[in-house]
Amino acid sequence: MLAEKDFAGRQSRGMRPSQEDSYAFSEIIDPAGRAIGLLVVVADGMGGHTAGERASELAVKNCTAEFHQDNGEILHRLGRGLTAANASIAAEMEHNLALDGMGTTLLAAAMTDAGLEWVSVGDSPLYLWRDRHLNRLNEDHSLRPILRQLAPQGEVDAAETARSNSVLRAALTGYEISLTDRSRQAMALRPGDMIILATDGIHSLTDEAISDICAGTATLNASDTAAKFIDAIRDADHPKQDNITIAIVKIGASGAAVS
Repeated sequence: MLAEKDFAGRQSRGMRPSQEDSYAFSEIIDPAGRAIGLLVVVADGMGGHTAGERASELAVKNCTAEFHQDNGEILHRLGRGLTAANASIAAEMEHNLALDGMGTTLLAAAMTDAGLEWVSVGDSPLYLWRDRHLNRLNEDHSLRPILRQLAPQGEVDAAETARSNSVLRAALTGYEISLTDRSRQAMALRPGDMIILATDGIHSLTDEAISDICAGTATLNASDTAAKFIDAIRDADHPKQDNITIAIVKIGASGAAVS
C-alpha cells in the first residue's frame, strides 16, 4: 500500500506576467477508506492571462473530482477525468463568451501498488528517472518531435524550429480532442524511481541538464528536488521563459512513495 509518500510541487512564472499553470496532488482512497495511491494532475493554460489561468484551474479541478467519483479501473477513471476536464472548459466558454478560445494541456498520472498509469493531451511531459536514465513516458503533442525529425534532413532551419516547436497539435479546448496519450498498462515502480510531471517551461533545460539534476538530488526529498529544478530554470535565464510547474514523486524501498 502507498501509505507513505514523498511528493512536492513548485512553480515559477518565468518571464510571463502571470501564472497560467495549475497542479494538484490527491490521495487515491479505496472503498474501505484506505489510501492506496496518489493522483497528480498538471495543466498548462492558454488563451491569455485570465482565460489560460481559468482553463488550467478548471481542468485540474474537474479531472481530479471526476477521477475520485468511483473505484473502478484506474485507466478508466483517468479517461473520465480527462473528459470531464474538457467538458468543464466547454461549459465555461458557453457561460462566458469572453473566454472563447481558451484551452489547456492536461497530464494526469496515478500511482498505486499496480504501478504508474497516465493520460495526457498536449505537451506537458511525464518523465521517469530510473537507474540513472531519464525516459519521457508520454507523447509530445506539440510540433517539437516533428521538427526534430525534419531538421536533420534540412527541411526546416533552426530559426523556424525555435518559433514553432511549442505550437500545440492537441489541447483541451472544449471541443473534440484530436490526440490523446494513455498508458497501455500499469508500469511497475521500483525503489529509487523518481516521477516528474512538468509543464513545457521545463524545456529551457536540455535532457542532459534534467538528468544531471535528477542524479544530483538522489538523497534529497521531493520538495528540495523540485526547488532544484526551479533554481536551474531561473539560472538558465531564458529571455522568454514560460511558466513552469514541476511535480515530483519519489519512490521508496518498498516500491511505495515514501516520506
